Amino acid sequence: MHRFNRYLGLLLLGATFMAPSGLQAGTSVQGEPHQNDTKQKQYYDKDHKDFHTWDDKEDGTFRTWLDGRHEKYRDFSKLNGKEQSEYWNFRHSN
Repeated sequence: MHRFNRYLGLLLLGATFMAPSGLQAGTSVQGEPHQNDTKQKQYYDKDHKDFHTWDDKEDGTFRTWLDGRHEKYRDFSKLNGKEQSEYWNFRHSN
């Protein structure tokens, strides 16, 4: 029985050291930008503490937001900080 406990202890100890490296390889940490093969623009939403990748879907949502405000299209990067925060609040509420 003593020998079984010893092997079980070594097995658990080994699994403890291997688990974090296995988990890290398969997942990304929340709040960090995703590493994509394509070079897409990413924006950090400081109020909600997350990143947003600017793709066609995000651009469409942004255009809808601008239309609702009766504003002409402008590049998101040209908006001031307050307007960007308003957009991210709209984005998270929908």
